Amino acid sequence: MAKQKLPIEVSVSGTAAYAWLDKPDIKFAKAGEAGKYKLTLVVDKKAVGGMKARINGGSEVITGTEWIERLLRAHKDAGGDPSNAPVKDGDKPVGKGGQAKAVNEEFVGKWLVNFKSGFKPQAIDTKKKDLPESIIIMSGDEVKVAFRPNLFDGGCNLYMNAVMLIAKNAGGSSGGGGAGAFGDDEEGYVADAMSADAFGSDDEVPTKVTSGDY
Repeated sequence: MAKQKLPIEVSVSGTAAYAWLDKPDIKFAKAGEAGKYKLTLVVDKKAVGGMKARINGGSEVITGTEWIERLLRAHKDAGGDPSNAPVKDGDKPVGKGGQAKAVNEEFVGKWLVNFKSGFKPQAIDTKKKDLPESIIIMSGDEVKVAFRPNLFDGGCNLYMNAVMLIAKNAGGSSGGGGAGAFGDDEEGYVADAMSADAFGSDDEVPTKVTSGDY
C-alpha cells in the first residue's frame, strides 16, 4: 500500500501526556535525523461516548466512540499490529509480538491516542488564535488535536497539524495549519484574555481555565 494521507480530523478532548510540542523529542532519533514533535491524548473510556470528534476536514461530527473505533479499524485494515497502533488500550497494554505489558495504573480506564509530526504543530486557543509564545501546552493540559491519519502498508499513524488548548491545567509560562477544522463551538482558553505580560515572571503558573460544554 502506498502511503495515503486522509483529510484532517479533530480529536475529542483529552489530557495531554508525554507532550513534546515546543521542541522535538530526539531520544529515539537516528543519527543525522531530526526528532519528532509528539503528544499522547489520554481519553476517559466512560466519558468518550458523550464527546464529539470531527472528520472530513472538520465538516462532519461523530461521537468519540465512533472516532476511536474508526482509528482502530483503519490501523487493523492496513495490516497494523496492536503493538504499534496509534490508539492504545490502557487496560490491556500490548508489546511487540502481542505480548501483554504491565498495566500502568495511571492509564487504567483510558484510551491513549498517539500523535506525531516532523514539524512544530500550530498551537491555538478556543477562538482559533495562535497562543502567545509565553504559553506552552504541556502534559496535564486539556486539549484537542487536528491531525491527518496516514495509512501505509503495515498500519496507520496520526500526523499533528494543530493543537487547541481547552484548559491550562499545567504550568507553561516561558520567557499552520489545521485550525479551521476545529469548528466555532469551543469554549475555554482564550489567549487574548490573558496577555503574555500578565503572567509576570517565568516562575508563575498561568491561571487555570475551565472548559464549557465541548
